[in-house]
Amino acid sequence: MIPDPTAPGWQHQPGIVNIDSPNQGNQAVGERNTLTQHFGTPPTLPEQVTVADLLTALQAVRDDLARLRETGAGALPDDEADEALCSLDRVGDEVVQEEPRPGVIRRHLSFAVDALTSATSLTTAGGTLAASATTLVDSLAKLQAVVLRLFGG
Repeated sequence: MIPDPTAPGWQHQPGIVNIDSPNQGNQAVGERNTLTQHFGTPPTLPEQVTVADLLTALQAVRDDLARLRETGAGALPDDEADEALCSLDRVGDEVVQEEPRPGVIRRHLSFAVDALTSATSLTTAGGTLAASATTLVDSLAKLQAVVLRLFGG
């Protein structure tokens, strides 16, 4: 049974702390710790999205990833960036098929997001590096939103 936080004498029960993760939803930290969350502006999409919108969003992620690699040489591990690009290529290849397979698209997009997880920690670095990382994270969120709208989740 979950303790009732409104009950008298209730105390915080320590739990799992996730730091620099792509988790969404409720999160908690222990005593004397600080949790900083950045809630980006949700991407605005037109009422109807098309495969062309997806390809545009996909190219934006590729461009932003290239810019981040130039800005912060070595800040984002090359193997992670290469894995992300490979997964993004697979998404692009699948989207242009006569009958795209939504599961394949979602799976490879998930691989790309996982590979770029370390970019989220760079958003707090400061300066040009943080701006480039934030732009990448935002364009990745837009790509995810377009895929969700076109192929469901």
